[in-house]
Amino acid sequence: MENIFLKRNILEDLRLWDIRQNGPLLLYGMKGVGKAFICKEYARMKESFMYYEPELSLIKEGNVKEKSAVEYTAQHFGLSKEALGANFLILNETEKAEEFFKALFETAVREQYKWIFISDYDYLGDEYPEQYKLHMFPVQFDEFLINLGYNDWYVSSIGENLKRREKLPDIVHNNLISTFEEYLWTGGMPDVVEEYIKEHRLGIRCAQQNSKMLSYSILDDEKDSSLLNKCRQILDTVDVQLNKSNKKFMFSLIRSGVTYQMYSSAIERLVQKGLILKINELFDERKFKLFYPEFSFNSQESFDEITDVEFLLREENYILQTFKQKGIDVYFWESGNRAELPFVIRKKDCELIPVDYNGESRRVSKSLKSYSSKYNNGKALIISTTNFSTDGLTVSIPVYSIFCIEKLLEVLV
Repeated sequence: MENIFLKRNILEDLRLWDIRQNGPLLLYGMKGVGKAFICKEYARMKESFMYYEPELSLIKEGNVKEKSAVEYTAQHFGLSKEALGANFLILNETEKAEEFFKALFETAVREQYKWIFISDYDYLGDEYPEQYKLHMFPVQFDEFLINLGYNDWYVSSIGENLKRREKLPDIVHNNLISTFEEYLWTGGMPDVVEEYIKEHRLGIRCAQQNSKMLSYSILDDEKDSSLLNKCRQILDTVDVQLNKSNKKFMFSLIRSGVTYQMYSSAIERLVQKGLILKINELFDERKFKLFYPEFSFNSQESFDEITDVEFLLREENYILQTFKQKGIDVYFWESGNRAELPFVIRKKDCELIPVDYNGESRRVSKSLKSYSSKYNNGKALIISTTNFSTDGLTVSIPVYSIFCIEKLLEVLV
């Protein structure tokens, strides 16, 4: 069966960059999300484009002696520097020779070249503003629906109904919950989603594990062996930690006597390379949780073997990933051992909104009541598998709808 072209929202982002932005773009995201593929698909709409992956000699050297980065790249394609700058250029795996490609990016900014730099993570840091960057994530639920054959009207009506404070018809809601569960099983990685669409089956753990191994390979280029070892030790404990009722990261899982100071650099490196998502406690950043950037982290052979508890964990991970993708500041909150909320989000106007996730329940939990009584005016968001409801200040939305969370926050909370 021929490969499926997965429709992705980021194609529109690339189009807008191409129209509005004079200069290059760093497209980054965890390995396996389809960065190079989507760039090639976009470039096919143009008259011509060139594609380049760094050669082994460049990867080892990290720079090119006696030649500028532009001269070296132009020589590779057999072009003059001027002819190279006039072309639409896609540069893949640029994280493997950061210094070289930083120099090339600087030239592209100065000369306003339309080049796309692809990387597994953002190595430019704060040196360049966000207009030069685009973060690509795993397939989101609205993209999953579109690729399954649901039309644009069906997908957009989810957010429109909720903005009008209307429930979706029960038959539609129940179908979306069922489809959302299948989506969670895929983990959102394109190769797994594609296999699911082609094979119409859910026993696809092999593809999921391949995806995870690709992500772990990002660490292969780490030159500091001590830091590399600590990164791997943290990754090896995330599964165990997430399956505990208390998900705050505990260094004792690595070994006795380990402290935050000993592993803080490793955590920062894992976050920078996009291998983990870190969420701090609202008032105490010494307390934090670590999640994966995708959510196919269980070892069950088939969909039917996942327990309700494991689905709740996947949903919590998905909610966090979606908040991060939408650029929403997110924390968790706890009050000693008496109360805890999985999320507190900061709106654009800086207002903090507590968010509870209750699975099949839309009841206001004791933790939510405790937070609201202390810190805000009663506004709250509940995410659950039930249909839309509201009692005024507290709004409950179905979990499958959070792909449009930005618009919902503007009108509902």
